[in-house]
Amino acid sequence: DATTLRQMAKLAAEAKLEGGKFTAATRQELAGLARSLTDPQVRGDTEKLLPTFESAADRSQRDRTLLAEIKRLNGKATLEVVAPDWLRSIASDESLPVFGRIVEIELNERTDGHKDPEPKKLSDRVTDDWLKQLAGQDQLRRLEVSGTAVTSAGLIHLKDLTNLERLNVCLTACDDRGFEHLAGMTRMKRMTICASKITGSGFAHLQGMKQIESINLHSAPASDAGLEAIGKLTSLKRLEVVHTHVTDAGLKHLAGLVNLQQLHVHGPETTANALPFLSQLRELYELDIYDRAASNLTLEQIGRLPKLRKLMLVTGNFDDVGVKHLANVTTLEEVTLDSAGVTDASIEHLAKLQNLRKLHLSRAKLSETGRQRLATLLPKTVITP
Repeated sequence: DATTLRQMAKLAAEAKLEGGKFTAATRQELAGLARSLTDPQVRGDTEKLLPTFESAADRSQRDRTLLAEIKRLNGKATLEVVAPDWLRSIASDESLPVFGRIVEIELNERTDGHKDPEPKKLSDRVTDDWLKQLAGQDQLRRLEVSGTAVTSAGLIHLKDLTNLERLNVCLTACDDRGFEHLAGMTRMKRMTICASKITGSGFAHLQGMKQIESINLHSAPASDAGLEAIGKLTSLKRLEVVHTHVTDAGLKHLAGLVNLQQLHVHGPETTANALPFLSQLRELYELDIYDRAASNLTLEQIGRLPKLRKLMLVTGNFDDVGVKHLANVTTLEEVTLDSAGVTDASIEHLAKLQNLRKLHLSRAKLSETGRQRLATLLPKTVITP
């Protein structure tokens, strides 16, 4: 029966279609092969599946055009066999390419915001109009169009891709307009919207994304209104709002994100008291805080985090008074402290972090004797500079 099923799949893949339909001769041949199956259960299931062979063949042939276009644009596509488990177990996926569906598309033209893009003709770029070619790709789980010519106007062409789990529009002109077209993507897990025009306010339309785990707004104009909308997505595990315009008023909306495991915050308009709720985020294991929010008050909050393993406090105004709270966080493995307020007085507190593997003390005012003592107290820790 395995040989017969493979023969049927091969016939469907190579068949000539007329208006998306098999010819009468192909239908007859497939039906005959189905009748020849020896196992009654397999035979019955296969006969019921005959219309699916036809629709799969039609989709496969249409996908070839899209795959060729993706290749022309130097993109990548990943296909998976979408067929009943019983058929896959008997015939094997290698014999069922006709049931292959596109599940991932990478069309990134630019991924590094520090490098100028290579000039291209518009006909050689992914545009809003180009996205129309994704119609019907209902098995697509991942779409990346970083650095392309896509704008918010093109998001309407994605509205039926309800199985999407990952979307990357980084380094595009997309803003919050058009987010309503993404509302049906309730399986979304990760949105990478860095260096775009997105403030985050569009997430008000996306409260149905109950499975979303990661949002990256690095170098996007994230706003307080944006954080208010994002703060209601309580399934979030990772949030990055670096090089943004958020203030304390916006950050307070993150207090309810109790499932957060990774948080990166950089806002030059924040203050020392920007994160009074931080100790409530007890699942945090990685935390990066920049600017005035990297303060003694914040360190007091950090001292109550039970699972923190990686900490970066950069261009802060904290000192030894704040660092003493780190002595309680014995789970820490990597720490960066960037402040001129850190002196030899912090050594006794840092020495209690016996799980520490890396310690970077940028701008710290430790004496040479103090550095040697710290190295002795933490023999397994790489201390720089």
